[in-house]
Amino acid sequence: MRQSNICARTITVADPSVALPAPGFAMLNIPSAWQYSTGNGVSVAVIDTGVNPSPRLPVVAGGDYIMGGDGLMDCDSHGTIVASLIGAAPQGSPMPAPMQAKPALPPGPGAPAVVSAPPPPGAPPPPPAPPP
Repeated sequence: MRQSNICARTITVADPSVALPAPGFAMLNIPSAWQYSTGNGVSVAVIDTGVNPSPRLPVVAGGDYIMGGDGLMDCDSHGTIVASLIGAAPQGSPMPAPMQAKPALPPGPGAPAVVSAPPPPGAPPPPPAPPP
């Protein structure tokens, strides 16, 4: 399998409505959920088509275990959309630190990247861990 050309590219959207909060944000009352957890310190494995870095989704190279490379190119944007749902900055806020990607399994075929995102700006600290 070999990719012969890039099938996605980064664009800038000039529509001001892009900056509006997502419709589900108010309906789900996301800020109230942050009192229980912000996701800080949570690691997830994203196994997809790669990720195109952006200012709202800074990423660190992980790996492309199908075609080789660092995973920082997404041939159809699906992996970028999935990673954005998991760890992008809240609407209108800069990401406080880049996401970290590291092997979740020993390097080799099929090893996914682990992504850890910092909490959103202004989010309360995570609750203490329960006793063992």
